[in-house]
Amino acid sequence: MTTSTDEARHVIEQLGGNAKTALLCEVTPSAVSQWLTNGIPRAQRKYLEAVRPDAFPAGAAVKRRRASRK
Repeated sequence: MTTSTDEARHVIEQLGGNAKTALLCEVTPSAVSQWLTNGIPRAQRKYLEAVRPDAFPAGAAVKRRRASRK
């Protein structure tokens, strides 16, 4: 499961942009750019939630967990 593109845009902005997000996740800036279209891939999202929970909209992780239980 991936994030919505709006949420991806918010998270990337909170992390300082494509280049800084790419460094944090050890991917290329162009990969991060693709997240703006496709959403943040699950593995990267879980990592980012663990190391920078402040970058996500309030309650985003809770909503995702509830949705995955259904």
